[in-house]
Amino acid sequence: MTRSNRLVVPKTISPEELLNNLDEYVILDVRRLVEYKAGHIPKALPCSFSNFIKLVGVALYPAEAERIAVLLSELGVQTDTHIILYDNFYGRHAARVAYTLELLGFTEISLLETTFDEYVARKHPITTDKPNITPSPRPSLSYNEQLLIDRDEMTRTIAEWNGTTALVDTRDPFDYGYGHIPKAVNIPWHIVHKPSGLFNLDAVRKAAADNNITSDKRLIFYCEEGTSSSLTMYAFRKAGYVNSHTYLASYPDWLNRPK
Repeated sequence: MTRSNRLVVPKTISPEELLNNLDEYVILDVRRLVEYKAGHIPKALPCSFSNFIKLVGVALYPAEAERIAVLLSELGVQTDTHIILYDNFYGRHAARVAYTLELLGFTEISLLETTFDEYVARKHPITTDKPNITPSPRPSLSYNEQLLIDRDEMTRTIAEWNGTTALVDTRDPFDYGYGHIPKAVNIPWHIVHKPSGLFNLDAVRKAAADNNITSDKRLIFYCEEGTSSSLTMYAFRKAGYVNSHTYLASYPDWLNRPK
């Protein structure tokens, strides 16, 4: 697999477009397996969010690349296939999985613009049938260390602060006020989220202007679990702030740094 440093701006896809083109995509349902078994989008594959994380202390690190490679191989997922992700968590779990795949070199990634509950509320079809799966060769995956933001990178960024980076805390204002990473501004994730369409781009641009964030800056987002920060990061990319990244291990990892 050829390594790419191109940052992904994922397409948001409507249920109607997805259903009209089911054979063109690999659809990954990142909800819990029990939820998948109770009903899912036709042709969706079970691929729980928990497969993409590793608990280190109280922080959620990205899962080992080899573990993800085995999972995708078992599901018959090819590295050059267009992947559609959906969840029932406001797109936050799907966004973190998308970013994990991006860091592993995947580029054809889209997000369903609704949650599963909203999909069902629109009277779209669901099934309990699991698609026939033909395993594929195990891909050779590794994380792009040039793009992966870790605690050391955060420490260096703050120590060498020169105003060319913006740190964005996407948690609720109460959590931000209780404690946050130095230099970070607060843009709660729900401000830039909308139930249908996923991203409120007008709200993104207003939040950016209110916090002196310009498109030439490097943006680093964080939260508690790397989920709402991934969603907000992609919202900013969609709005034109392409040089945006997520500190996946986020605030719990920062708190665990050596004092």
